[in-house]
Amino acid sequence: MIAIYREEIRELLRAKKINEAEDIWLQLLDEDPSDTELFIGLSTEFANKDYAKEASALLAMNIPYLLENGYYDRAINLVKQMAAITPHDKETSARIIECYSLAFKDFPNIQEIISVSRANDITQNLPKSIECIENFISFKEGDFCKHNSWGIGQITSIDFFTKTLTIDFNAKKNHRMDIELGVRALTGIDDQHISALKFKKMPYLKNLAQNDPVELLKITLKSHDNNKATLNEIIDTICGDIIEPDEWKKWWDKTKKLLKSDEYITIPEKKQKYYTLLDQPVSIDEQILSSYFKLSNFREKLAFISAKLKKQSKETYSHSVIDSVAKDLGEMIEINHTIHPALALEAWYTLFSLINDTKQLAQYTSFNSKAIFEHAQNLMETVNTIEKLDFQKEALKDIKAFFPKRWQDIYLDLLTCAPSELIDDIIDEIILNDDNTPKLDNILKMGFDLITENEELLLWIAKNLYSKKYKKLLDPFSNVTLIEKLIDSMDLLHSGVLDRNDKNAKNILRIKDLLFKNNCAFTAKILAASDAQPILHVAHTIVDSSSLDKLNQQALLAKFIIYCPAVKNLMKSEEVQNNAIYSSKEAFDQKQREFYELVNTLIPQNAKNIGIARAHGDLRENFEYKAAKEEQAKLLRRKMEFENIFNKIRIIDFNAADSKKVSLATTVRVLDTINHSEKIFNIMGIWDSAPEKGTISYLTPLAQKLIGHSAGDEVTLEMEQEKFRYKILEITPIKQ
Repeated sequence: MIAIYREEIRELLRAKKINEAEDIWLQLLDEDPSDTELFIGLSTEFANKDYAKEASALLAMNIPYLLENGYYDRAINLVKQMAAITPHDKETSARIIECYSLAFKDFPNIQEIISVSRANDITQNLPKSIECIENFISFKEGDFCKHNSWGIGQITSIDFFTKTLTIDFNAKKNHRMDIELGVRALTGIDDQHISALKFKKMPYLKNLAQNDPVELLKITLKSHDNNKATLNEIIDTICGDIIEPDEWKKWWDKTKKLLKSDEYITIPEKKQKYYTLLDQPVSIDEQILSSYFKLSNFREKLAFISAKLKKQSKETYSHSVIDSVAKDLGEMIEINHTIHPALALEAWYTLFSLINDTKQLAQYTSFNSKAIFEHAQNLMETVNTIEKLDFQKEALKDIKAFFPKRWQDIYLDLLTCAPSELIDDIIDEIILNDDNTPKLDNILKMGFDLITENEELLLWIAKNLYSKKYKKLLDPFSNVTLIEKLIDSMDLLHSGVLDRNDKNAKNILRIKDLLFKNNCAFTAKILAASDAQPILHVAHTIVDSSSLDKLNQQALLAKFIIYCPAVKNLMKSEEVQNNAIYSSKEAFDQKQREFYELVNTLIPQNAKNIGIARAHGDLRENFEYKAAKEEQAKLLRRKMEFENIFNKIRIIDFNAADSKKVSLATTVRVLDTINHSEKIFNIMGIWDSAPEKGTISYLTPLAQKLIGHSAGDEVTLEMEQEKFRYKILEITPIKQ
């Protein structure tokens, strides 16, 4: 209906029938005089058709009703519109004075402010007069305000004639500021805002911190938008001036305990959520149950119970809370005992921790942990899927109690996939029966050999290698091969081949801690019990590692040199390889073909073989599976080696070969001065070696000795307890 009237007014104004348009306005005014938005809109229509004075007069007719009924804001909106369309009108001037005098009758010096604004002078621009009034009523003496640069201040005086404020800031006393600038630069704050209280009542706040910390927190929350703040916002507000930083943790721990029994402040369940001050008290029971039933995810509910309910003093909530939560847990068990037994067990153990009474538990569920286990199709998978370690340990105890004839086999199966924190519990029970020793040895060997299957078992072996309790069990692994396995595992974790998500970084740190702690003490102890040849072999693994940086490589190799001096030559060779590595184009192309076959054929085929072998059953006795997993480790390491070296490859430039000195892509004719025979060596790239043709890699010890020497020079080389002495006779470039 309003839209129809409005359109009719537009038509009348277009036809210049002003009287009829005014009549409709007056009808609308009779129907609802408080609809100021409508009348402001209509006045714009009138003003656009050059009837601004008539529109202003019609708006003025509405103001007495609004003022009589206390609609001061609406009345002021009308006079602002009147001033906008008739900025030099006597009636408008009178209405401005009337509205602001009544709406702000309790504001200090309101008449003086109106006088200074010159609202009674129609020669002035009346919107400017209104702006002046509004600037002055933004502040009054004694108000607190905030400046972005100078912080909190208090207005000490207002000069109406010079239109200036005098403000005391902490670092800027008696600062004078133009009122218009102040309106733009200052933010008014309530005198009970914590910033204002810091300014004038800091001892009061410090006293609250010691004697009533909850009240201090309430003041803090009131001072933030919507009466809520994150923990970081609370710290920023309180810590540093009210509470010393070194006292914060102790103070906050004490305050958190007090909050648990306060009915006005709600505590967030997760980090970065809000502490909220409520208008009305909400009982602790209501707060707990509201938070709990807002959660839709079962695991979130279980986490809530562990983090909130079990840690909260039972005196702060009633039995009805436990009863409501227990009913929900009972339903969770009933729903999941067959489709998701691991979750049902977690719910059961949580319920049992809340109500440790068998008869009472029967009120909430007809299932206990034994019944859940009996419905589980795969006990190993069920235990391994339980997320909480404490519940996994409870499950181990229950399996031993419920399956007296099978539990040892179940434990052995679990050992192949258990997290490292659970392995102690499993092995401690298994080793009590000597009959289990062969099976246990086999599983540990598989975990040691097949690092891609479960690196947790390898880490457990390394961590407990020198434990007296497990000495006999772990003696077979006390050799340098263990270091190789740890580095292989770290490389695979680092490259993402072992998809363990957030465990990757954690396990890499655990391995590094083992290898490097206490000046590589663990590594040195293993090396002392190992032979030289295996040490040299593992040194190559360290050099090729993708997860060890240069400093770590050097730290390990320094230990290796102590027990195998030949590692020193390996380090020299590595220094040569450190930057670019050279190869002929033909050899490089061949290696690329090998790499493509590895990635596109051999690795995918191996993955299929693993899947087929896994389907054959018991992995402990499945030799096809073991062989396929061992092959997988070799293939993945080979892939990483290719990728590492491909990044450094440079193709030999035969045109750059120089016949003045031995260098890459030169043929060297030498005289063996010991055997008095001539030999020819072609110095070529890393993959170009063909000893039967006299072609050697530039990275070989012999090539490294020859490179840089000129015709007539003699070089001496000792290799594998044999001595060689060559005199260079001739150097010629190799043609491509």
